[in-house]
Amino acid sequence: ERKYMVKISIVVPIYNVYNYMQRTVKSAQDQCGIDAEIILVNDGSTDGSGKLCDRFAEQDDRIRVIHKENGGLSSARNAGLDAASGQYILFLDGDDYLAPNAVSRLMDLAKIDDEVDFIQFQYAETDGSWLPDPNQQANVQLCTDSREMFRYLYQKGGVAASACTKLYRASLFESLRFREGIVHEDEELITRLLPVCHRVIYTQLVLYGYVMRGGSIVRDRFNPHKLDVFEIMDERAET
Repeated sequence: ERKYMVKISIVVPIYNVYNYMQRTVKSAQDQCGIDAEIILVNDGSTDGSGKLCDRFAEQDDRIRVIHKENGGLSSARNAGLDAASGQYILFLDGDDYLAPNAVSRLMDLAKIDDEVDFIQFQYAETDGSWLPDPNQQANVQLCTDSREMFRYLYQKGGVAASACTKLYRASLFESLRFREGIVHEDEELITRLLPVCHRVIYTQLVLYGYVMRGGSIVRDRFNPHKLDVFEIMDERAET
């Protein structure tokens, strides 16, 4: 039974994560009390992930699949944004998973302020065994000062820089997309997003399982693209 009449678009980039997809997609499907569309963006997978996306879509009319040539995480998320029709956006990486009722809990918090731009929540680093505490407290804080928002970005580090730990008002993305061809695309986007935000809610709720696995972009060995972060810091300092 739907508790909220607004639509939520859950954008899931998929690239060679066949062994993780069942849990990832199911965690999106199991979100209760919301009207959701789940957009699976197959970014040129070569391991059968694309066919599995199609099977999910055949079984659930809330799921839409976009097949595209490999262009990287930013490109896949941008394709999902182009297709999204919801009033709110949530990003879920193809090997991670959401807590049950994560979105409905966030929508409960959205009632605090009708004009909130995004709600920042927490993630748990996990090997895949993480289960959320059903009794955890929200500990909500409303922030309306842009300097404070940037201070939180520095203080909280990865969780504040991550694109996946926020429920966004979709209107933020009317003219905003991820920069393609860089590694720290999340942090770069958030640096450009914060100056256009006026009201942000921060909560201590841990609602996202961030799966630590070898071979993912963030945990890969050093490569020169990781120096992109210094350019992003320069942008942030100028903002």
